[in-house]
Amino acid sequence: MSVVESETPSGVNAGASWARWETVRSALGPLILFLINLFLVHPLLTPGLTEIGMWDEAGYINSGRAFAEGVIPGFAANPLTAFFYALTYLPFRNSGFWFVYSDWLGRFLLFGLLWLSLYLISKELPRPSRPVAVMGLMLVAPLAIELIRFPSDALFAALAGFSFWQVLRLHNLGRLRNLVAASAWMGLAALARNDGLVLEGILVISGVVIARKPKAALQSLLASVIPFALIVGGSVVLAGLRSGDFSLGVMGRTYDNFESGQMVIYSGTGQMDLTIESHAEARRHFGTPEENGYSVFRAIARNPGVYFQRLAAVVRELPRTLLYAYGIRFSVPIFLLAARGLLELIRQRKRMLAFLLILWPAHLASGFLITLFREGHLRFPYYAVFALAGIGVGAVIERLSSRREVLAWSLVLAGFALYAILDEKAAILYGAAVLLIGLLVGAFLTQRGQPEGISPQLSLSVLLAAGLVIHGGYPSPEPRRLGEADIERAVLYLEQNFEEGTLIAAGAPGVIWAARMRYLGMTSGDVPIGRPPEGFLDWLRDEGAVAVYVDDGLRTSSPRLWELLEPLIGHGLEEGFVGEQDDVLVLHVTPGP
Repeated sequence: MSVVESETPSGVNAGASWARWETVRSALGPLILFLINLFLVHPLLTPGLTEIGMWDEAGYINSGRAFAEGVIPGFAANPLTAFFYALTYLPFRNSGFWFVYSDWLGRFLLFGLLWLSLYLISKELPRPSRPVAVMGLMLVAPLAIELIRFPSDALFAALAGFSFWQVLRLHNLGRLRNLVAASAWMGLAALARNDGLVLEGILVISGVVIARKPKAALQSLLASVIPFALIVGGSVVLAGLRSGDFSLGVMGRTYDNFESGQMVIYSGTGQMDLTIESHAEARRHFGTPEENGYSVFRAIARNPGVYFQRLAAVVRELPRTLLYAYGIRFSVPIFLLAARGLLELIRQRKRMLAFLLILWPAHLASGFLITLFREGHLRFPYYAVFALAGIGVGAVIERLSSRREVLAWSLVLAGFALYAILDEKAAILYGAAVLLIGLLVGAFLTQRGQPEGISPQLSLSVLLAAGLVIHGGYPSPEPRRLGEADIERAVLYLEQNFEEGTLIAAGAPGVIWAARMRYLGMTSGDVPIGRPPEGFLDWLRDEGAVAVYVDDGLRTSSPRLWELLEPLIGHGLEEGFVGEQDDVLVLHVTPGP
């Protein structure tokens, strides 16, 4: 009896220790891949001011500063993204280059969140998928870097990924608490981007379908709705108490995107920014937002002919957009592997999991309503695509000894290579050819290893090496010396010569916000670009602008503005700061007579 009593605890402890070691060991491979990727791309995570997006990215960084100062945005303005950047602003709030440092910290955090969400999902996938195979795709594809250039895209994608992770745990374990957690994560995702409202519908369907039985379906419905509603509703109430506006504001933002969607059939005049001109063109065909009550459906009903022209154009353009969204070199291999993963799930009779992986990206269909698909939109469900592709990688590796499998892949990849040659698509040819070579090398090693077989890790390493070859070069690490570029020197000039909050006119707002100034946009639809230069100067004075910021971005995207500003230099606009290449100017607005 004493022997049993003395051995049982040690046996339990040994089992627990072994389980912990297995957990650590399974995470080691993905962690190494993450650190390798971090090392390879870290120069892109520490950009200079010239490499930061002067519209969306700059807007969210500035919203973080405003949030830290007590300005809580409404639901439609993505309040969680603002809160995220408030956290990255606080450590650097006293620095002249707070804007750049806040962006660096934000990029590192978003990069880590994207990796983490995919890793957690990969752990819930069945064999033959392995976490290291799924994460290997993240290593070789350039998707993460492209996502974080639009911060709300990356934050939304990561949080929606956490929600999907909990859906998979619900599928695997059948615990309702996982659906509650999925709903909470989705609520946070909706605060990062309004797309979460549509994806919440997919979550509800997923929970009900997994439940199957009517009683369990009702519980699933409540579990998938209540946490989401509390989080989103709480945010709306909090913002409303400060502003007095308790509306979601989603209709206005959706209508704004609908007007932007006009660019799918409209190329603009070239005089002003295409997005601004597209809004004016949309109003010419569909009426103003006020006339339509900010209803996209009402606008479409006013002119269905033009809408269907837009819809046909966006459908034609969608395959190309999808190819570029996942990397023109990578898209064909990734989607072929994803198709192979789907077939593997069907072969294993894991139809529910296959259904969930296909259903989850369905929220992207809302883009057909506004006829607008950015590449970033199509990257939102990256984790579902990589999950299927990871299962496909595992299936291929397990069957490298099968001549039938290798022959099928060889024919498919050779077919894509031939198509790429005939259609002069060198990037697709490169990706298909390198993957084919990697596949044949792996098959050769496997055949040489018969009858014992060969390590799956070696076969996976061959495919990862092929992926790195497809990726191409990585940026060279260079020390950042902030304050040397003209655009950064302009920020310092604004900070040193104007009080914080001074109204500065510009094309894009990034530099103005980086200097903690107020932005007067010169590219909006109500700017009087039809006036002569002297009349435009009167408008600047009437608006209260103290200075005008000019760079190559303004000259290129809105040449009409430069036509108005250039004659005024020395005649109402005086040069204050001039960049070394004469491409960056700060022009002081002199008082009127």
